[in-house]
Amino acid sequence: MPLSTIDQTGLTSPLVLTGVTDGSNASAGTVGEYISSTVAVGSAVSLSTATGAFTGKTITSISLTAGDWDIFGSVGINNASTTNFIAAAGGISTTSDTLSSSYEQETRFSYGASGLVLNNVISFVVPTLRVSISSTTTYYLIGYAQFTVSTATAFGQIMARRRR
Repeated sequence: MPLSTIDQTGLTSPLVLTGVTDGSNASAGTVGEYISSTVAVGSAVSLSTATGAFTGKTITSISLTAGDWDIFGSVGINNASTTNFIAAAGGISTTSDTLSSSYEQETRFSYGASGLVLNNVISFVVPTLRVSISSTTTYYLIGYAQFTVSTATAFGQIMARRRR
């Protein structure tokens, strides 16, 4: 059934929803508004080995105004050639330096108690998070690594699109 509008005379006409056609973004506060923040691989943040199941490191963040949003992103983790990973993860959270305690809201890789030397960058997408918020809220892209020997850094991008 098509959507329609009723004017003051009681006549109906089809309701047409149009997007932008000039390559621009939707304006702030409208359906389709897009917000993002990126930390490039060359500016990756240092990770410390995780001390708890959800203790990570903020890579970057975005601030969203009231509304209905889809938030999504990707995380990359660099390692030195000798870094031995026990686990790596990424996700979106409302708490800085902390993964959500819901495992279904993160992407996690476990390599067992003895770990695994990855030899290069790993990158992965994190699950899309749908939120409906009544006031401005900050969302953080979180990187997580549990490792022995050497170092690791994280980079990535967090993005959001207003749904309605």
